Amino acid sequence: MGFDQDSAKAVAALPVVGAQFCDFQAVNLTLSSAGVFSCGKYTVRDEKQNDVFAVDGNCGCGRQRRVMDSSGKVLLVLHKEAFSFQNKWKAYLDEDKLLFTAKKPCFRLKFCVDVYLGENTTPDFKLTGCCFTGKYSLRRTDTGELIAKARYIWKLASIARCHSYSIEIEPGVDSLFVVSMFLVMNEIYLDKPAAGGGGG
Repeated sequence: MGFDQDSAKAVAALPVVGAQFCDFQAVNLTLSSAGVFSCGKYTVRDEKQNDVFAVDGNCGCGRQRRVMDSSGKVLLVLHKEAFSFQNKWKAYLDEDKLLFTAKKPCFRLKFCVDVYLGENTTPDFKLTGCCFTGKYSLRRTDTGELIAKARYIWKLASIARCHSYSIEIEPGVDSLFVVSMFLVMNEIYLDKPAAGGGGG
């Protein structure tokens, strides 16, 4: 999958990380974790099984996930705050530029991740879903507009926490941001022994 940077800049409706990650057409990607012994590694492939992004978790004492392009260039760093009751993750373009914060809302039992751009104090996006149905959606909070949805891919490897998701991204939406959000969702809710049963 290749991103046409010039075309993307003209049509980008929601370039959170960058317009170069926005496509004028809907994008379908598959996000897969490597399992219980993966140390936070993920792969992201397009419909033709081409590598689009890769994630390395062998950094930051296990609390960091570095999202890279297919050549290995680091694009985004996700960092989990230590001792956070809300499983708070922060995304940085570099060490000094906070891009967004994602966390579970306090005292909410339903499956939900709130996303705050920059230093905002109210959520800009909300990721909701259900582990039992394996269906998830990411929406803007100001308009309720759906920007991406994901479906958990059930397979035997799920018992070893090899989680996979089929992700559908709306036209003009930042694919790197969307992939990062479903990755964080998996880290918060599913990729831990206590979650049990893969997608539910």
